[in-house]
Amino acid sequence: MLEGCPWSFDKNIIVLSQIRASENLAVVDLNWCDFYIYIYNLSLNMMNLGVATLIGNRLGKFRDMDMDAAGCSWSSSMRVRIGLNVNVPLTHAI
Repeated sequence: MLEGCPWSFDKNIIVLSQIRASENLAVVDLNWCDFYIYIYNLSLNMMNLGVATLIGNRLGKFRDMDMDAAGCSWSSSMRVRIGLNVNVPLTHAI
């Protein structure tokens, strides 16, 4: 279920978090939600894990990237999973 995030209901985001049985539910961090972003118009030599990490950390927290065994993306876009703080408003441009 967490892999399919983000979830929404009635145009509102549902923030989910994995918890352990020993955790106190009152202190579970529900400030971050993972999203996939698509990055277009990069040259092939820039579609790698290093560039994805830089861009992902610039926008939020880098989580993962869709890549092949060599750590590259060979499509017209690069799909990167990032964590965004849902308590901070989105900026218009960086």
